[in-house]
Amino acid sequence: MTKPPLVFIHGFKGCHLIDATTHNKQYLTMTQLANWSNSEEEENISLPISWNEDMKQEKDSLFPENPLEHIVGESYAAKMIGSSLGASVYGIFLDWARKEYGRECIVHGNKNELNQKGIEWIKTCNLFIFTYDWRRENEENVIKFYTFLKELAEIRNYDITKNNLPPQIIAHSLGGLITWATIQKYETEVKEVEEKKEVSICHSVVYAGVPFGASLNFLQDLHIGTSNGGMNMKQVSPSVLFTFPSIYVFFPVYEYTDEERQNIYNTEWSNTKNLLVNEKNGETISIDWSNANEWKTLMISIFAYKNAMEKNPKLQFPNVTNQHIDHLQNCLLKAKQFKEKYFKVTKPFHKDNKLVKGNIPIAVLAGNEIPTRVGAIKGNDISFAIRGIDITNSNLLNDEKNIGDGRVSFVNAKPPSNGQMIQIHVCDRKHEYLLNDTDQVELILAELRDEDLSDYYY
Repeated sequence: MTKPPLVFIHGFKGCHLIDATTHNKQYLTMTQLANWSNSEEEENISLPISWNEDMKQEKDSLFPENPLEHIVGESYAAKMIGSSLGASVYGIFLDWARKEYGRECIVHGNKNELNQKGIEWIKTCNLFIFTYDWRRENEENVIKFYTFLKELAEIRNYDITKNNLPPQIIAHSLGGLITWATIQKYETEVKEVEEKKEVSICHSVVYAGVPFGASLNFLQDLHIGTSNGGMNMKQVSPSVLFTFPSIYVFFPVYEYTDEERQNIYNTEWSNTKNLLVNEKNGETISIDWSNANEWKTLMISIFAYKNAMEKNPKLQFPNVTNQHIDHLQNCLLKAKQFKEKYFKVTKPFHKDNKLVKGNIPIAVLAGNEIPTRVGAIKGNDISFAIRGIDITNSNLLNDEKNIGDGRVSFVNAKPPSNGQMIQIHVCDRKHEYLLNDTDQVELILAELRDEDLSDYYY
């Protein structure tokens, strides 16, 4: 069987960002990793928190470039810091993909992008790397990914009877949520066209470390803070991450109804009411995660700054204004709409051991060895609390669910389904390195290629 082309879409923070005005690499360089930037402007990746009347967030001058691969170069900074900051992100996987698939094409989903690159040249490419602005609203990136896959289908004119196959997709982390939504969008639009017969926009999908189920894992980043992968805690600080609409889809902004849960096979992650626990009595704190005012009341993320500065005057945080609250509410609304639109219920995948028309074979690659935070404890007296939230102590929180890849728990890595047959592959690697075992990746792709696609027409 002819090997289909391969499309790769990265996860959150998975590609470089370039300033269109200065042409400087705003994210990510060795200088930024080492926290050696001369000024904050050289590494600032915050988005504007202003929105227009159409509920669209204003844009800045940054745009996506190449995926993050091997960070360490031959620079003086790299030699001084050492290779510990230069672990391969997607480098090992992409090096393998280039060897296996040959000519590559990096795309961003801009309209007519493939035509501008040259139709005949696109027909000879077998590896497509889709990079996107991982900070922005997810729906924007769904539209871009959808545009790319549709244009690729028009150029390649897939015909499975002639072994001209649509691509297999490998989607990591946030890229998997975008991929899932893109396929739902495509299938919905195809069904609206009567008697339309065409092959789908993709052959099959590998979802690697995709946070289908909501958790509070990202509260570590948004409330406490984390580094950019090196020694720099400022570039992706809580106040910076706060400006990114994309991240709020990781939180339980959409709560499934009892009726919806009955129609979802994967109910392990569909109930998210017990993720935040009161430290004093161990009882669940009821919170509507889609309501910005509740974040403020519980002093979560940047809303903890004022109280923290009162306790420790040496701390310096930006002032929180009503514009911040409005921005957060817009982000939460967008995230809730995204989850409600694309992740509620899916139909059965197989019927009488045959593919149901309109569905795409999928596999999941998930970690199941590393402790993974799912919930959090609220309280000021706990020993591990930082600004009133304890995320490091998971002993009191759903112990059986606190295992995964360090970022996404094993149960949360499974897509919503009402009986859908899914290949589940496990590994012991951390979230950012899930694709580094290329032998396992090739095995998964090969198994998906063995699916019977003879009825794979609409």
